[in-house]
Amino acid sequence: MSPLAWLVIGVVLLFLELWLPTFGVLAIASAFSIGVGVWMLLQDTVFAPWATEGVVLTVLIVFAGSAFVLWRLGVWRRIELRDTVAPVPERPAVEIGSYGVAHTVLRPIGVVVFDGVPMHVDVQTQGEFIDRGMRVQCVHIDGKRVIVQKVEDAYMHNKENINHIQKEGE
Repeated sequence: MSPLAWLVIGVVLLFLELWLPTFGVLAIASAFSIGVGVWMLLQDTVFAPWATEGVVLTVLIVFAGSAFVLWRLGVWRRIELRDTVAPVPERPAVEIGSYGVAHTVLRPIGVVVFDGVPMHVDVQTQGEFIDRGMRVQCVHIDGKRVIVQKVEDAYMHNKENINHIQKEGE
């Protein structure tokens, strides 16, 4: 087989890798095929003087063309991060002694909705598991870490609070 045929097969395999989910199999076959084609071109005395420049120029043209096509299709807009991330408060808006309701099961980490705080707060228990809907109290704050404990005998009997928690969980 001629060296140019190996190069063409390699390029075709490379383009197929872009569209078929082969997890790199076609890319490896493409690299092998292009490598064999370049090696055969460099062995031939007729093609040797310009083979290296031709291969480099071809690779640059294919790369630039692919980048241009992907840019025109808007692929870059889908993968670039354009939105800003909201800053995380240095300290949660919870005070020691605040009461709340477990929004998720705390095993031992989960989310609690505290009374008077308009956002969910990530919390940690002191090792115990606490069911969803149980009333908890903040007992310690260490930086951004909020430690809670279950308030005994306080399974939220108030239907309005339980319905509120269930609606937010959906």
